[in-house]
Amino acid sequence: MYDDPFLLNLLKNPSVHGVLYEQAVHHQIGRPLFGPLLFLSLKLDLQFFGLKSEAFYVHQLVAFALLPTLLYLLLRLWNPVIPSLCAAGVCMAAGPMCDVVPQIMLRHYIEGAVFAIAAVILFVFAIRRGSWPLAILSAFLYLCASSAKEVYVPLPVLFAVIPEGAIRQRARLALPHVVAAVVYTIWRLLVVGFGLGPFGFVFPPGRSAELIVTLPFRAVREFAGSGSAAGWALLVAVVGCAAIVLIRIRSSRLVALMGIAAALLPIIPVAGDMQPRWSLTLWLLATLSIGFLASAVPRYGVAIAGIVLVLAAVFWRVEWPRTYRRFLRMSDEARVLSVLGENDILRMPAVPSETMLELKRLTGSPAQAIYDDLPFCDGRMSFRRVFEYDPERREIREADRAAVERSCSRTRRMPLQIQISFAPNGSMYWTAGPYADGTWTFILWDGMVAYDVPRVAGFRAPGFDRFSLRVRYTSPAGWKTYTPMLNVDARNGPLVYRQ
Repeated sequence: MYDDPFLLNLLKNPSVHGVLYEQAVHHQIGRPLFGPLLFLSLKLDLQFFGLKSEAFYVHQLVAFALLPTLLYLLLRLWNPVIPSLCAAGVCMAAGPMCDVVPQIMLRHYIEGAVFAIAAVILFVFAIRRGSWPLAILSAFLYLCASSAKEVYVPLPVLFAVIPEGAIRQRARLALPHVVAAVVYTIWRLLVVGFGLGPFGFVFPPGRSAELIVTLPFRAVREFAGSGSAAGWALLVAVVGCAAIVLIRIRSSRLVALMGIAAALLPIIPVAGDMQPRWSLTLWLLATLSIGFLASAVPRYGVAIAGIVLVLAAVFWRVEWPRTYRRFLRMSDEARVLSVLGENDILRMPAVPSETMLELKRLTGSPAQAIYDDLPFCDGRMSFRRVFEYDPERREIREADRAAVERSCSRTRRMPLQIQISFAPNGSMYWTAGPYADGTWTFILWDGMVAYDVPRVAGFRAPGFDRFSLRVRYTSPAGWKTYTPMLNVDARNGPLVYRQ
């Protein structure tokens, strides 16, 4: 799903050790990202098991199983058994975890968290025992966490404020972590350079300050999942627990402030389009507060922790079936495309279009995934069979011509506007109209690539400065209208189209 085929195509040829430092491998990502431990993790699976997906998911589950254990051990450094267990249970069963864990491409968030939590545990023991070997081992695990995912790079700021030992002792034992941070920085500079610019959906002009200020609220919003009543109840409960701990335990305030800053700063470059995974570190911090309830409110802390765990179980029962159905559909669509024949079409899959193109490279499938019906409607697309997802039966079935004809009949010629401009840093910005509601889709390669986009937004990625584009608008009433094929070229200045 998602980036999995791209990553597997990327990692097929390099050696196991080469994925850690070869510039050619990392530059193929096309974005200023550096996660060599993810490459190593996936490469080892590929090396030993080939494309057997079961092995990848077993690896994923083993990594995930370490998280609640380590989270519990971390909380037990200061808290009783029951609140610590409740906090670990809430963290694992709810929030962004439901979305992150099933995705192989997000393994670095999981393995990075495992290394980061283990690093904190060892650092606390290093302070309590005055142990340099433990501090050095903690620094090594911190380097592993950082090389898994960059969101864990700011972890040492917590070591400066954690309420353990004297400030001078913490500073002295944190020196190995400073060395590890320097090693990581040099490693990153040598392999991918210094680039830290935004990518993907970027801030629209004039809205940067607004989106940065609202980032904490949008990140916390991801705790509620799809926004069900169970999700909002859990969000309120977890935020309430954090507030209780901050009010009642004075020493937690600076730690929380530094933790929030460490969790949010790395995601500012991508904050134009919030995703559940980008709130994962903030979720980890928020659920830690449940473990401290017994200290914050000794009389009721255990009971409150138990109630929040029950809410998390309800959240899981409500949210996970929805999430699982979405992932199962994507998995089924990808498997079907990999076995279809020449001139077979998979129509309107939920799997992103770029994923399908990479999957064709990975499996050698001659079939096509199509994300727009216009090539069918005007007769430009020849095909033998068309398959599509049946939401009632929840399976992929061969479709008849009637479904395509119904879609074609909803195409109308209606007013449509699009303006596209480019910034000096390569970001593309657009404004579409005149409709405020409905769905806007950018279509490339005659329907083989399509992106649902906001009406007003920006995007930055290598290669998005010269291309041909068709814009589709789908109204809330179900009718559609299109622009003709537009030639977008940053060298020619802004593109303005009106019909």
